[in-house]
Amino acid sequence: MDIKKMLADQKKLDDRILSNASIEKYPLKNMKLALLVELGELANEWQGFKYWKKHKKINREKLLGEFADCLHFALSLENYYESKGNELEGDFSKDDFNSISDFLEKNKPTLIDIIEGFFSTYNTVLNYGGEVLAYIIGLGMMLGISKEEMEQAYYKKNKVNYKRQEEGY
Repeated sequence: MDIKKMLADQKKLDDRILSNASIEKYPLKNMKLALLVELGELANEWQGFKYWKKHKKINREKLLGEFADCLHFALSLENYYESKGNELEGDFSKDDFNSISDFLEKNKPTLIDIIEGFFSTYNTVLNYGGEVLAYIIGLGMMLGISKEEMEQAYYKKNKVNYKRQEEGY
């Protein structure tokens, strides 16, 4: 997964969206709220918190779609925070993904781990935000989404978002 390329591609998309909407100042609070809403939709597709539901059938495509929405907003926020001087702490290298993947393979995240992952991500979005991309990617990995799936889902949704801009969405 090429995070630097994805950040650049997200910047182009954000520039287009903001220009089409005649917005000159980055709408930080709107972006944070949008990401929180998308995290809620991701949790709803995952269904793990629904202790009352006996039959939880996860639609993988919908889960990936909601994750892609989260990833779009997280990349946007990462670009914003970088523009304010908060550099992305290192790049998400193949080794980083492999070590996290190896850890999660040996230590399968429990239901509580994943719920805590959602809480930590919400908290980061609300109270800081500068590390939200790392939290989103980590949460995705806890949900069993590979880096290849993350990138594919991102670019699939990216095409949809551009088409929406062309259609005046």
